[in-house]
Amino acid sequence: MNENELQIDLIIHRCLKSRITHEYKELCNIYKNNTILLLYNSETLKVTITINHMSDVYTFIINEMYPFYSPLFYFNNEPYSHYLRVPSQRFSEHIKKYTGKVCFCCSSLSCKYNWSPAVKLRMFIDELNKIRQHKRNAAYKILADKIKDNYLIDDIDLDSFLFCKSYV
Repeated sequence: MNENELQIDLIIHRCLKSRITHEYKELCNIYKNNTILLLYNSETLKVTITINHMSDVYTFIINEMYPFYSPLFYFNNEPYSHYLRVPSQRFSEHIKKYTGKVCFCCSSLSCKYNWSPAVKLRMFIDELNKIRQHKRNAAYKILADKIKDNYLIDDIDLDSFLFCKSYV
């Protein structure tokens, strides 16, 4: 490795260290009362940040190409891509109807087409919480439809009552 390549390598590592330090401090400010672990493996140049928040565990595995490539994100020790899946066709129909999205994968920050160096780690957690809310609302809607079909007459507007017109 010549001197120029060594300098470039040092600059990249310095930028990576600065970015990760900034991200870590930001996460510490947001999750003050939670356990946040930062592990660095110098051989593989990987940084692992794990946040234990209530009963959830968020893990980011960052390689030397960060922030130009997305980190690997795990939610409760499962890859984030598993959580982005929609469990059934009926569920998918409700998600599409109320969010306008066919799937969460294509609009996710973890998708390489949506990734940008401006994306921060906390944005993954924010996105995850939005997806959780969409899935929860879709499940409530499916259950409410079942209740309406079995027990209610047509003139009762259960959806407006349950979803405050935000998800109907």
